[in-house]
This record gives sequence, C-alpha cells and structure tokens, in this order.
Amino acid sequence: MELTFAVQSAAFMYSVLPGVIIGVIYGFFKLLRTMFNFSVVMTFAADVVFMLVSAVLVYLYILAFLSGYVRVYLLPGILAGFLAYRLTVGKLLCRVYRPVFAFLKRVFSAASKKFKLFAKKVLKKLRHLLYNRRVS
Repeated sequence: MELTFAVQSAAFMYSVLPGVIIGVIYGFFKLLRTMFNFSVVMTFAADVVFMLVSAVLVYLYILAFLSGYVRVYLLPGILAGFLAYRLTVGKLLCRVYRPVFAFLKRVFSAASKKFKLFAKKVLKKLRHLLYNRRVS
C-alpha cells in the first residue's frame, strides 16, 4: 500500500497529539517522584514504565494512522508535541502542584505523628491487657 502525501502530512500534523499525551504522562510520573521522594531504584523503575508506556503509545499511533509504516518525520512531530506541552502547560502545572503538595505533605506529616502517638497509647494499653498487668 502506498501512502499518499496527504496521508503523510496529516500523520505528521497529528503526531503532535501523542507527544502531548506523553508529556502528560511524564508530568504524572514527575508528580509521583516529587510527592513520594523516590529512591534511585524507584526512579529507575518509574522511568522504565514511562518508556514502555510511551513506546506502546507511539506504536499504537503508527499502527492507527500509517498502517504500521514507520516514518522518520513522526519523531520530530512527537518531540514537538512533548516540548510544547512541557514548556507551556507543564510548567504552569508544576508551579501549581508543588506548593499544594508541600502543604499536603505538612498536613499528612502532622496527622501521621498524631496517629502514631494514638496507636502507641492503644498498643500500650493492649499490651497490659494481654499480659494481665496493671495500668499505672
């Protein structure tokens, strides 16, 4: 099957969309890394998962628009979409979610400390109950 110029041009123009989707996925993984302070191993695992998801997305795009024909001009289109998202909406979202998650981290840290103190008291009472000791 021959791909016409019109089909190839449309495929190039639409290749920006998977780039934007990959940018959103990257932003999600960046958000997870920021929230949970990933170790080196977890960062590596997240990067591998990101690459696999991106590869499957690009493969499905090529399969849908070009009947499986791989064309070199798709990579600049996908890269343009990725960069367009990361340098515009991605930066904006990054500025918004960092302070929000810093606040949530402080709130959950305080709640976690209170829960730990409560759990420690409850477990201390249970220990005395289990071993038939007086609570003083």
